[in-house]
Amino acid sequence: MAAMVTAMLACSGPGALAHIHENIAISTVLHAVAMAFAFAALVAFAIRSRRYGRLASTLVLAGLHPAWWVPAYSGDCGEMRLALSFVGTASCAVLALSMWKKPAALPTSRTTGLQ
Repeated sequence: MAAMVTAMLACSGPGALAHIHENIAISTVLHAVAMAFAFAALVAFAIRSRRYGRLASTLVLAGLHPAWWVPAYSGDCGEMRLALSFVGTASCAVLALSMWKKPAALPTSRTTGLQ
């Protein structure tokens, strides 16, 4: 019974609303960073890379970022929104940065010794 009452009061009391708004602000900034990585992926795609899967994945992750759809006013003061925003932004960063890496050269008859 005590655990149920604690869970119900997990996000209440003094400072709860300020904590919620802080988590919303941080997740919004993380969403902006994810969008910047998505833009960088578009630039990398336009300049040299033809990695359609990574580009599509980056754009989908940035478009479906948790800052859009995870609620902050239910129970956990926006902690889940903040944690998922970190994961979403990190995923966008990894995908976008991997697009800037120079692709490996395909083997040719010169490099393999085949004629």
